[in-house]
Amino acid sequence: MPLTLADLPLEELLPSLADRAATGTLSVTTARHRKKLYLVDGRLAGIGSDNPRDLLGHFLVGWGLIGVDQLADAMRVHEELGSPVGHILERMGAVAPDDLQRALRAQAEEALLDLFLQPITDMRFLENILPANRPLSLRLALPELVVEGIRRRQRHDEIRRTLGGLDVIPSTAGSPPVSSLSSRDRHILAKLDGTSDADAIALLCHVAPFQVVELIERGVREGFIAVARPSADVVEPGPWALAQQADAALAAGDLRAAWEALEALRNTGGEAVTMSEVGRIERLLDERLVGIRTSGHLVPRLSPTGLETAPELRPGEAFVLTRVNDRWSLDEIARITPVSEMELGVIVDTLQRLGLVELRDPSAPPTRP
Repeated sequence: MPLTLADLPLEELLPSLADRAATGTLSVTTARHRKKLYLVDGRLAGIGSDNPRDLLGHFLVGWGLIGVDQLADAMRVHEELGSPVGHILERMGAVAPDDLQRALRAQAEEALLDLFLQPITDMRFLENILPANRPLSLRLALPELVVEGIRRRQRHDEIRRTLGGLDVIPSTAGSPPVSSLSSRDRHILAKLDGTSDADAIALLCHVAPFQVVELIERGVREGFIAVARPSADVVEPGPWALAQQADAALAAGDLRAAWEALEALRNTGGEAVTMSEVGRIERLLDERLVGIRTSGHLVPRLSPTGLETAPELRPGEAFVLTRVNDRWSLDEIARITPVSEMELGVIVDTLQRLGLVELRDPSAPPTRP
């Protein structure tokens, strides 16, 4: 029987596993995702995650080591052969071995460190159980990662207090100290347009949200970033009101509004009633997305008439729209887009409903003019 460890803080469990040189799989469940930390002799050897932002390709693109086209090609081979994406990219000559190893290390570190910023609902350690089809080449010291995780948690709380919350909208102000900024910082700064929040910017830049809010807080202190805050007069609805909003949106066929209500409901906390409503709405939304899930072979193309009167898009919608090239199928776009399957389905439904994309069957004969 697996050992349930949900009540033990991560900062106590990981050093304990390191001290006894444990080998096995630590499964960690949060309100949004499930991750698996693979340990060998008390060290982090690799990770598995259902969070698309933890995927290796996300890091490689964010570091500028590969392009989106190369990632799409590698993911296609991965689907056909099952080989690890990193090894495929290395064999393609797209990434050097040293760069690949650095990316694998960063991927594992960020996936673990993110757990220090999330409420954990369940942890289970499976002694001597490791995946047979996954390369476990890392040997990262857990105590050092715990120290960094605690630092990030404390910094995260400091940033929240400094900014008055993390739901701020940043924009550039004044001249940034370019010489003291990393290439990643400069890349993030270029995306501050005064309309996107930190999470949306992290998606566009292929970086962790923590790295974005840390730069925002520094920019506010040093005067090269300004932030706008939500109106204090806006009263956030409670869980039951959000659940009702989601139900009403589903009844009206507005999957975008239903998804936004669902996301807000997830953020209200991990109470049993709230999580029950989250599960119920997810099931209803999933039922509405069956058609899109079974249409992965279809290829989206931009609709010129729709683009002429395009409304303002959410960051995730704009991100997916940049991947529409009349060549990649929905399945291929899903492989290179760091959002969940459900969110991608909602985005595709929204882009269709707004008249921005249309889906074509690549195997169908061309229509005659």
